[in-house]
Amino acid sequence: QKWRGYAWMSKAIGGIEVSRVHKGAPNGLEPFRPLSGTEQREALEYLLQLYQPDVLGDFPLDMINRMPVERRGDFASNWNFGQRLTYPIHDFVTWNRAQVLNVVFNWERLMRIRDNAFITDEVNPFTLGELFENFTDTIWADVVMGLAPRDSLQRETQSIYLDMLIYLGSNDPEFAAHNNQESSRGDLPGSHLPPGINSLTPWINDVHALAFAELLRIHEAIE
Repeated sequence: QKWRGYAWMSKAIGGIEVSRVHKGAPNGLEPFRPLSGTEQREALEYLLQLYQPDVLGDFPLDMINRMPVERRGDFASNWNFGQRLTYPIHDFVTWNRAQVLNVVFNWERLMRIRDNAFITDEVNPFTLGELFENFTDTIWADVVMGLAPRDSLQRETQSIYLDMLIYLGSNDPEFAAHNNQESSRGDLPGSHLPPGINSLTPWINDVHALAFAELLRIHEAIE
């Protein structure tokens, strides 16, 4: 249940409450209510537990050798020839961590974090810089503190996070296309665009700068 919770909680980062409100609705209800900085920080604190070296808690590792897949050809089996018989613990943890990274650092979500921080009247809104710094400090905590990566699970995650930063730090359209990302967004009406421009590329300069800054910080820590 907790592992499922990470996927759900990731939507709170840059999150917005949506209401089907009509003109003249009472109590100042609006169609969109961005989550407050406090709410997003609470969600982030919960999410970062997923990237701690002790993410498995007190789960007995010897139990993994008692978790074979069912190979009998009945309703309980989803095993196929060529599939691993032993439980893929590294794949399970890494896949879940990667999925949360994909949701949290999705371009649409990053754009919402930027926009929400701009339009809010909060004194201390949740920002893109806060997002990047916290994930780096958690995923690369051992190296940042001058230590070797603690375990193989952590090294797997660090590699995936590094690849993601390299992608986010690049503004090369060909690189984006290679990664099956949208090269432009056409959901903005023409009246909102500068003359002669028909679409906007979803690149955020702040994201490029922040991703590159984190890459430099990790590089310095590794050296």
